[in-house]
Amino acid sequence: MGFRPRARSPQRGYTLIELLVVLAILAIVTMFVVPNLGPKSPKAVRSGLQDLKASLQQARGIALANGKNINVHIVLSGNIARMTAVDLNDDGTEKTPALMDVTIGQDWRRYADFTTSDPPITDEGTTAVKGLTALTTLGFSGWDAPIKPDALATSYLGFSPQGAPQFVDKATGDRAAISGGTWVGVKGLTIKDKGLPYGCVFLLDNGLVTAYYKPDALLTDAPNQWQRLE
Repeated sequence: MGFRPRARSPQRGYTLIELLVVLAILAIVTMFVVPNLGPKSPKAVRSGLQDLKASLQQARGIALANGKNINVHIVLSGNIARMTAVDLNDDGTEKTPALMDVTIGQDWRRYADFTTSDPPITDEGTTAVKGLTALTTLGFSGWDAPIKPDALATSYLGFSPQGAPQFVDKATGDRAAISGGTWVGVKGLTIKDKGLPYGCVFLLDNGLVTAYYKPDALLTDAPNQWQRLE
């Protein structure tokens, strides 16, 4: 009589104890991962402000270096925002390729976006941007004329050969000097602790570009006061 191999038993499933161990591990991992999602909105606002400030300074520098009028565009595509600066033909039409084409915070619009309301913080307590005392010392007075992404704008931003900011009518191409300055606002899409993070980049009529950031619109403790970004 020959040897018969022993039949294999069906593959056993997980025991209750093993499942509980797996669930406990997942709970521990979640404790560390989920809180890390919260700070992404303030970081995105700060990153967007820094990129906007640097890009506006670069665009102004191009106008000064070329000694010509240029147009500036903010173009949105999904989560990506780009800023371009373009040279002009004698008839006012735009040349290609662009003199500058930069990304404003790679993928930052998943956590933050532009705001153009007046003032930018409208429903987040009493700490509206208009309370920024530093703005009056800078000479800013242009809340009614924000810089908007192209899809929302009736006028583009432009710079004169002397680096002075202008608004360029989207339909006619007519250029008008900006008195007092203009601004572009950024807000977070998720609450930090109690309120949303906000910030603004200010472009004054003398060409100065500066940015201010507030991590939480509803908190007034020292870490959440308005901060000037250098």
